Amino acid sequence: MGGGFIVFDLETTCDRGGKIPRFEQEIIEIGAVIWDQEANGVIDSFQNFVRPIIHPELSDYCLSLTGIKQRQVDSAQSIEEAMMKFATWFGQYRGFTFTSWGDFDIEMVNLENNRYGIEVDFQPHLNLKNRAKKSLKLNKSPGLRDALKYFGHDFDGKHHRALDDAENIAKLIPFLCHSENQ
Repeated sequence: MGGGFIVFDLETTCDRGGKIPRFEQEIIEIGAVIWDQEANGVIDSFQNFVRPIIHPELSDYCLSLTGIKQRQVDSAQSIEEAMMKFATWFGQYRGFTFTSWGDFDIEMVNLENNRYGIEVDFQPHLNLKNRAKKSLKLNKSPGLRDALKYFGHDFDGKHHRALDDAENIAKLIPFLCHSENQ
């Protein structure tokens, strides 16, 4: 394989007004796509729900924001099982760069890995939001919808669903990463 990007997005437990502090947030959904340089597009996708432990019942805010149903996380795998499943899936794409929109997702991976002793490496990592800010010469980082609009794309799917977000982030790779793989 020629290389490319593992574009991933996470959804986490959340509530209004910081009722769930960042250090207590847990991953509840992993979504990812493989953007392949040779194919010049997405060639594979991954989606998995994760069962939260610290805050097992999703807040009304989280349910509304993500559209994820309580039963979907109740019947989901543990974070350890989900990360191993994800690692097995992306392991077939050696030499690809992990990519997310901002630092939140990689910070959550590191938090969960440290919390549960999971040894899954998400390096090298490219923050595509920072790349967009620099490329577009903006003072402030753009939101995903604004970046898509700038490059002539609409957001497809539901915002704050991990796979839909990953698919939309991947649309920006041809504009922000050109032919490089980092």
